[in-house]
Amino acid sequence: MNKVFKVGLIGCGHIAETYFRAHKYFNNFKIIKCADVKSEAAKKCAKTYRIQAVSVNELLKDKRVEIILNLTPPKVHYQIAKKSLLNGKHVYSEKPLAINLKDGKELLKISKRKKLYLGNAPDTFLGGGNQKSKELLENKNIGKVNLGNAIFAFPGVQSYHPNPEPWFAKKEGVGLTGSENSGDTWKASDNGFVRDVHVSKLIIDPNNNNIFYATTQGATEYTDKVGDGAGVFKSTDRGNNWTQINNGLDSLETNVLAVDPNDSETLYLGTDDDGVYKSIDGGNSWKKLNVSSLSKSFGVGDIVVDPQNSDNIYIGTVDYFRLSENRGVLGDFGIYKSTDGGTSWEEFNSGLKHLGVFSLEISEENRILYAGTRAGGVYWIKLDN
Repeated sequence: MNKVFKVGLIGCGHIAETYFRAHKYFNNFKIIKCADVKSEAAKKCAKTYRIQAVSVNELLKDKRVEIILNLTPPKVHYQIAKKSLLNGKHVYSEKPLAINLKDGKELLKISKRKKLYLGNAPDTFLGGGNQKSKELLENKNIGKVNLGNAIFAFPGVQSYHPNPEPWFAKKEGVGLTGSENSGDTWKASDNGFVRDVHVSKLIIDPNNNNIFYATTQGATEYTDKVGDGAGVFKSTDRGNNWTQINNGLDSLETNVLAVDPNDSETLYLGTDDDGVYKSIDGGNSWKKLNVSSLSKSFGVGDIVVDPQNSDNIYIGTVDYFRLSENRGVLGDFGIYKSTDGGTSWEEFNSGLKHLGVFSLEISEENRILYAGTRAGGVYWIKLDN
């Protein structure tokens, strides 16, 4: 009786379906678990093929799993294969094994040292059609061949793959750049910053133009979230050097930050999915504010502080969760107002028919609050009425 190897699949994207479809033709392996950085993709795969969905780390630590089937995007083939080998698993990876020769050689060294098998899906020129042609020639099934020509061509991965971007190289850039001559030239401005994040907003302290803040969100590919935010960064030297200021934050998916125009030590921070925070020490520590009539998890589109009275704070709420299939989970709740510096809040939606509020602006001269909404245009209200 043949040994049946237990396989763990990492990467539940487009190509996984092909492996499951071919699965039934083999009697020497069985896929028992799957994992994906996008948990929803793993759960969908597990439900479809009646296996168990777990995290990547759980899969790598599972002693029952003998082989890792690596179906992740090419740029992370090396990382997943290396982790799998170091956890004592044989590895079969989709092509390419790694995106550079150095990493590929390292994987071979690890597999030999650990006495593990390392396999890679053959490229098309080693596929079934050409292999069969080679066999027919070697067996002289078609007589003496004087001239041959073999062509395999297709329009490219972008013609059929639902998410082809990982197959194309992207030029690596700096996290932030700055210009001090009205944009004629730019220079790197990211010492201490991170890469592979979205910079949501850049904020300059209205009372001190040497102090900058930057909020960050996880990177996305189209509507899919593929990375995590890094919270808030602060620079005290016009963006030359940055430090993270996340003490007290439960979420690092940060969207908007407002500096009290009358007190630079007082900051308000809006997150994608965890409401609003306040700092009274220039960002050294944060405290979450309780908006009692809302759930603990809500997105903040914008925050403004009344320049004539710093106790008056306005927040615009919006479902900012960027996975399209989950839109509506957090909800749009309109505008909320505090008259005591964020201690208590009340709904401020009179006349507002579109409750997804992305932006707020106060005209100090006219005492008007403007609100930019999702699919509803711009609303305004007189603050002194």
